[in-house]
Amino acid sequence: MPSADGVVRARSRRRAGERRGPDERRGPDERRGPDERRGPDERRGLDERRGLGQRGRPGERRQPGDPVNDRRAGVRRLIRYAVSGGLSAFTHFGTGLVAVSVWRFDPVVASGLGFALSILVSYALQHAWVFRSAAVHGVAAPRFLAVTVAAFALNTAVLFVGAELLDGPYALVQAVAIVLIPILNYTINSRWTFTPA
Repeated sequence: MPSADGVVRARSRRRAGERRGPDERRGPDERRGPDERRGPDERRGLDERRGLGQRGRPGERRQPGDPVNDRRAGVRRLIRYAVSGGLSAFTHFGTGLVAVSVWRFDPVVASGLGFALSILVSYALQHAWVFRSAAVHGVAAPRFLAVTVAAFALNTAVLFVGAELLDGPYALVQAVAIVLIPILNYTINSRWTFTPA
């Protein structure tokens, strides 16, 4: 038979255990979280597997060379290119309109002035904003002018072949040139014009 003192001490220990919370009744190792019981290398690997991606979804760690990132960056750059093209066209049209209606320039001269200013606007936007180029202007500017001249020559060739030789409707032929030339410009400018020498 246990002694009365032993029974009292056992009951006291039981009461103390009941008063403790579930974590306090656990042993030191049991109270540790799953990450704390792992070694540093294991925890590092677990953290990497739990890493959040760009959009905050677990397990998606987007690296710079990731195809999804590259595709999104390409779409954003195309949008910037379209905006810069619109601003360039607005500069061409707006300058010509002001030169004719306000300054009384000859229409051909006014259009030429607007075209020249639109080239400057287009180059500045594409170098600094669209492609965010690190190429120096002494390299990028001559290349940009060469691409612009090539695009003008292509536009003339398409119109000559489509409208003159094939006797196609002007609107359709010009529409083909308007679609084709920006694609050509974007491809060459992104791969050659604004890449550092």
